[in-house]
Amino acid sequence: MPRYKTPPSKPLSELVRQGQPDQCWEWLAGHNGDGYACYKRKRVCRLILAEKLGRDILPGCLALHSCGNRWCCNPDHIREGTHQDNMQDMTKHGTHDGRNRRCEHHPMSKLSDDDRREIFHSTLPGNVLARTYGVSAATISSIKHKTRGSACLDTK
Repeated sequence: MPRYKTPPSKPLSELVRQGQPDQCWEWLAGHNGDGYACYKRKRVCRLILAEKLGRDILPGCLALHSCGNRWCCNPDHIREGTHQDNMQDMTKHGTHDGRNRRCEHHPMSKLSDDDRREIFHSTLPGNVLARTYGVSAATISSIKHKTRGSACLDTK
């Protein structure tokens, strides 16, 4: 699937192939690594939903595609919902790939679950642990304070 650069000079409306009101309207410009339509580093569906609602999306809520098409920009296909609503939609549409992306299974994870447990229980200073594991001191701090990756610590 080709990835396109979004021309910053074009308005959002010129980057959508509009169809009938009940059809998906295809995004013609950039996509992120997950295949979602993006404009100036923001997911297009969030911008469209906020405009449709006349307000920002509520905290803890997401922009959901009722059609299951990540490229769709039809405002009638985009609604506000919770993470649980999104998981149910993904199951209904068959768009959830079933992969576990938590802890060491996350594609961007530099640490194994065992590494996280060792860091959590370690008495070494954070900067030493950061150099040892090749991560930032902020990452070490978040593990120590259970603000990130705490689910990985509870598995054993």
